[in-house]
Amino acid sequence: MSWFETIRRKIRYRADQKGATPPPFPTMSTFFGIAAIMIVIWLLASGLPHLRSAYDRSAPFNNIDTGATK
Repeated sequence: MSWFETIRRKIRYRADQKGATPPPFPTMSTFFGIAAIMIVIWLLASGLPHLRSAYDRSAPFNNIDTGATK
């Protein structure tokens, strides 16, 4: 028996149960999944300025900003 047939049997067995109610929607896992996605989108939209490397930051425009003296 193939793996697909095993899955079809399990699905058919669950569908035959009488009086069984489906889980409420949204479930807690759905809530946490949506919250995680929204946090990731928020972090991407904010630009994550504190995670940029020193190479990405622009250099000062003149010598006064660097603290160099003549």
